[in-house]
Amino acid sequence: MRKSLHLPLSSKSVASFVSYLHLQKLAPATILTYISAIGYVHKLEYNCDPTATFLVQKVLAATQRLSPGADTRLPITLPLLQQLIHSLKYTNSTLYERIMFRAMFLTAFFGFFRIGELVVTGAKHCPPLDFSQYAKYPHKVVITIRHFKHNLSKAPFDIVLSAQPNSELCPVRALAEYVRLRGKFPGQFFVLPGKWRVTRSYFCTQLKACLAFTGLDLHRYKSHSFRIGAASFGAASGLSDAQLRELGRWKSDAFKKYIRSAESLLVSIPTLVTA
Repeated sequence: MRKSLHLPLSSKSVASFVSYLHLQKLAPATILTYISAIGYVHKLEYNCDPTATFLVQKVLAATQRLSPGADTRLPITLPLLQQLIHSLKYTNSTLYERIMFRAMFLTAFFGFFRIGELVVTGAKHCPPLDFSQYAKYPHKVVITIRHFKHNLSKAPFDIVLSAQPNSELCPVRALAEYVRLRGKFPGQFFVLPGKWRVTRSYFCTQLKACLAFTGLDLHRYKSHSFRIGAASFGAASGLSDAQLRELGRWKSDAFKKYIRSAESLLVSIPTLVTA
């Protein structure tokens, strides 16, 4: 007979449960799903959330480090984002593509985008971003998407990109410059001249060229590094878990596996040697 649990659970009990799941060789993402459910039940009953304690968070972090399949991808930080954009003039010979990829890099970062939500991937359930989903306002851009992970109802979700007038990394200005070159014809938003659609493969090829020029590890920086960087930057800026979940369109606390420590952020900054 199963024993009933009495809430609230202690942080020690939850930490022991995490350790047990790890010994059962569950993946860190699966463990996090279980722990998120425990936290959710406590919140429903207006109890203190034991999963948010220092002890439990440290044990969760340990399962990530000890996992043989731990995510070793590094985040694209703001300094790296600026360097990648700077590298475009050396890795791409056409003005149109330099402006397009600049807009894509900034949109991916500030919009917490999965690259598969922006370009052609071959997956029928996730069509690429369409021009009809883009709306420009005086100080912001709103991108409305319906097809993204876990959105089974296909309810529209607005991603708001705010203007940053004094920054070289303004996504609103970058998108406006791209649209001026692209034109306002219907169809896929990110296209090459001649209306050729940008694919995930083509995007990744350009990203690799920029990463190589900047001196970054191609094995640890991937297209998902924009999303990892956005989550890490948001956490470092003091955004709450609820805000990060909303911005990244996560349904659980799975986003926490993307947040890199201060040490990881320092590792992600390359040493540039000048002659």
